[in-house]
Amino acid sequence: MKYNLLLALLVTLGTALVTAFDPPASTADKEALLMKTMLNSLNQLHFAPQKIDDEFSKKAFDLYVERLDGSRRWLTADDVAQLKMYETRLDDAANEGDYEFLDKSVGLVKAGIAKTQDWYRELLDEPIDFTVEEEVQLDGEKMPFANSDADLRERWRKLVKYEVLTRLADKQERREKEEEDYVGKTDMEFETEAREEVREMFDKWYERLEKMKRTDYLNTYLNSLT
Repeated sequence: MKYNLLLALLVTLGTALVTAFDPPASTADKEALLMKTMLNSLNQLHFAPQKIDDEFSKKAFDLYVERLDGSRRWLTADDVAQLKMYETRLDDAANEGDYEFLDKSVGLVKAGIAKTQDWYRELLDEPIDFTVEEEVQLDGEKMPFANSDADLRERWRKLVKYEVLTRLADKQERREKEEEDYVGKTDMEFETEAREEVREMFDKWYERLEKMKRTDYLNTYLNSLT
């Protein structure tokens, strides 16, 4: 109960800070004050306040990166290495109201989203080869970040293949059951339909990703800190 009350208080406080400036302050000033006030409130009201030090910074870093790309779909190990330089500096940045790390991470994720969108569209332009038996790992917690863009693209190739294959198998099963709209169609027709269905699924997902605003990433970052 006390923890929920604290969170509600911080949300209300953050909203008030965004609109309380007179004359209007810059977004950077508002965000800086928001972070400082949030940390002060946590130190005073949290049921188990933590010392804002390097150890705190490492925990917040790990949690934020996991929330940023827990599925290991967009960032490479090199991207994470670029962020790693901030690993023990988030405590200082928080106290100073500095969002350099957030800006860097958002830039890398958006770049990853853009390039992977190109990849899955290219992969779905051509028929999928199902003659090669392969394994695909879908659980991000069981995968490290991809070593390179080539490694990441290979993961996407297998993911696309898996998504198309599951739909193709479903269509074949429905044909065997002689369901209407499936009888008389060839595997090639099914494969083409499956690729279009997967393309539509990913396109809708990426439309939602493209609509994410800075405030969405900011909320993820601040939640990681709290």
